[in-house]
Amino acid sequence: MGKYIFKRVLLSVIAGVFIIGCSSQAPNTVEGIDNLYNRYRDGNKKALVNLTDIFNDRGSPTDVRMYALKTILNSNDPNGLTAVRKAIETGTLTDHNLFMAAVKGLSDIPGQKNVAVVMKALETARKNYSADRDEMLRLIEDQADDRSVAGLLAIYSHSEEDFQKFEATMTRVLGKMDDQRVIPILMAMASDKRVPLDIRNKAIELLGRKNDPVIGKLLAQLLQDPGSQKEIRDFALASTDELKDGRVIRALVEALHGERSGDCSMVEAITRGRDNYTDPAIKPGLLSVAM
Repeated sequence: MGKYIFKRVLLSVIAGVFIIGCSSQAPNTVEGIDNLYNRYRDGNKKALVNLTDIFNDRGSPTDVRMYALKTILNSNDPNGLTAVRKAIETGTLTDHNLFMAAVKGLSDIPGQKNVAVVMKALETARKNYSADRDEMLRLIEDQADDRSVAGLLAIYSHSEEDFQKFEATMTRVLGKMDDQRVIPILMAMASDKRVPLDIRNKAIELLGRKNDPVIGKLLAQLLQDPGSQKEIRDFALASTDELKDGRVIRALVEALHGERSGDCSMVEAITRGRDNYTDPAIKPGLLSVAM
């Protein structure tokens, strides 16, 4: 009888330990996440660890993991944000929607750490896309025939369009940066004839906004280069209003005098910029224009 009672007590203790252990685990439900968040706000730091465990658990439903992610981001807790950054950097977020939600959530929170992680995510996404693309092309390369040429060329064309969109976006981002180190990059884009015209124009526009002395030299070179496309020349002329560099005005005068043309747009640009120079060397050119 005593042994029987002892066994019953022992089983009860084991069951109790098991129940306690299970109850300490984070419940993988939306309601459970809300309860954990309430406990976290009451000062229970362990609750945040449970939330990050749900977020990182690949066996949990995606919608539950997504809700856990949003809760962590709303908490703005340094440890929670570190866990999200780590998940992005290590590439463990294989679900695309979850990956993008984590990236967007971090981008909405100011801080260079988050900017660095988003840039890391860009690199991860690029590698994944490149690997998937190359693998799919490899799978069909032995079976592709003349009927596949049109489709392959379309894919190739779309890849070029994607790159041009990327360059346009990158130019806009660089243009918003105050760091003067981006000026040489923008100058290289503006003067590279392999870059599409709309992107070159955008680079010139962004350079004009920065109003750096080296930009005057670039515009002068573009204006004097016979090989420069008409669109670039016209855009350079339109950009002189934003620059206060005498070299640009001198380049305009020399270009007009050399071509012996009555280009009204160039004359107008020179006239607008007449108060922005002090170089006496420009006087002969202006006299030629007047004559």
